[in-house]
Parts: sequence; C-alpha cells; structure tokens
Amino acid sequence: MKNLQLLSLTILMAFTGINLSASNGNNCKNENRIRNKQAWDLLSVQGKEIDQIRPSQIALMTNEQIDIITPEELNKFRLDATLNQIGLFNQQQIQSFSVEQILKLDSWKLSLILPKLSKNQFTGILPKLAPDQMKNVTINSLSDEQIYNLTPEQVSKLTDDQIKGLTDKQLAIYKNPNKGYNIYFISKLSNVQIPLLSESQIKNLPTHVLFGLINIDPKNTINPEKITLLTDKQIKALTGAQLSSFHNYSNISDLYLISRLTDTQLGYLTTEQINAVTSKAALSSISTRVTALEKTAVQQAYQIKLSTF
Repeated sequence: MKNLQLLSLTILMAFTGINLSASNGNNCKNENRIRNKQAWDLLSVQGKEIDQIRPSQIALMTNEQIDIITPEELNKFRLDATLNQIGLFNQQQIQSFSVEQILKLDSWKLSLILPKLSKNQFTGILPKLAPDQMKNVTINSLSDEQIYNLTPEQVSKLTDDQIKGLTDKQLAIYKNPNKGYNIYFISKLSNVQIPLLSESQIKNLPTHVLFGLINIDPKNTINPEKITLLTDKQIKALTGAQLSSFHNYSNISDLYLISRLTDTQLGYLTTEQINAVTSKAALSSISTRVTALEKTAVQQAYQIKLSTF
C-alpha cells in the first residue's frame, strides 16, 4: 500500500510541477519534465486528464511520450480562446507525430501543424486528407506527383486562392496510362473552378493541356459545354497557337467562341477552321470585323464562307 501511495504521489508531481526532492530542500533541474512513461500511460487513460496538462509540460514531452498518445487523445488537446495546447508543440515534437495521429486532428488544429510537418509526414497524410482538410494545404508547394494524385473530391474542395495559386507547371501535369489517351490533372477542376483560372494561367497552357481543360476529343473538337465555362477574359487570353490548333469549329455558334474572340484572335483562325463553321449567325456576327483583319486569306475565307449560306 505504501509503495502504491508513493507511485501515485510521483505521478501527481510529474504533472503538477512538484518535485519530491525539491520539496525536501534539494535543488533539481527540469522539475517540470514529464519523464515517466508509466506516469503518462496512467494519466492519459481515455484522455480524461489532457485538458489539465500545462504548457510547460507539453514543451518538455519526449518523442517516446508523444508516440504513445492515441490519435483520439491527440485531438483532445485543446485549441480554443483560453488555451492552445496543440500550438505549444514545437517542430521537433510535431515531426514525431504519426500519420494516424495527424489525420485525427480536426481542420483547425491541422492548419496549425501543417507547416511544421516533415516531408515524409506530409507525403504520408496527403492521399488520406479529407476533402475539407485540403484548404489548409499550400498548393503550390506540392510536387508534380502529389498534385496529380489528388482525388477529384480533394480538388473540388480547393479554395479560390488555391486554384489561382496553381503554377503553370502544375496545371500542365498529365499522364498517359498507355491506353492511347492522356489523363490531365486540369480535367479534375470542377465547372465552378474553371472560371477561376487567371488569364495568365490560361494563355500559358500548352495546347494539349488546354484540350484536356475544355474536354476536346482526339480530333481537337471543342466541347460547347466546356467552352461556355470560360469567361470573356479567359477567351481573350487564348493565344494564336492555341486557337489555330483547334481543328473543328462546326459545333460553335455565335453564343460561344467565335463571337467572343478579338479582332486579333480572329486573324489567327485558319481557312480550314473557317470553312468548318456551319453557323451563319456565328459568321454574320463578326462580318463587320472581317475588314479589320490583316490576313488577306482569312478575310477571303470569311467572305467566301458567308456567300455559301
């Protein structure tokens, strides 16, 4: 019984900052250190005492002690107006957290520790992050592989700022699964996210990636549904190389692409593209601008095509 009482007293002192030798008049360094694994095991049962752990004690916890905290217990560390226990873990301690521990943290707590995670930790948790946790990720810091492997659900939860923060290189990522077609990261963007891309992001897309964005088939036929998602600013950002690479305009009416192009952009269209247009309304809507074009061949193609209707 006496030994049990002594053990209980030792455990209590470890978590209250009271040191037995100090109370007897002996000087003892690091009197607040939580150095007893058994004490932590006993006091952390079901996380009941976690709220009572003091900041000075958190700062002194060892990797071994952190390792035995269950994921559920770690998420019980407080983060509120009165006490930020999670924020008191230093980078070295945080880098001893397991993937399982990290994934149990709610979004608010996760946002505090993400910048302090090691590369291996972040790589381990990224595929398992819940879509709602993606808002805490610094998107332009992700590797090509990490960006490409984001699930459609994760991509759908990227914020406006994250979409605008995607680099040209990230937007251009794609893979060929040896099935005769490419799978583009950019095709994971939702209809709501596509209009968020900046003019700079649009004009810097390689033509084959632009095809992936607006859902063009192997013949480079434009999908009207996807084209209508592009804003006027995005349409006007399309380069001559991008425009002249489209092989078929026959399914584009005056409500879609052609009527939204600038005079300069109209000049980039090829004779073949103009001849493919089947909408008189589309051609008529730009007939007054044809004379402004510098390419004689394009002017003639417009006039000849109009005369066929």
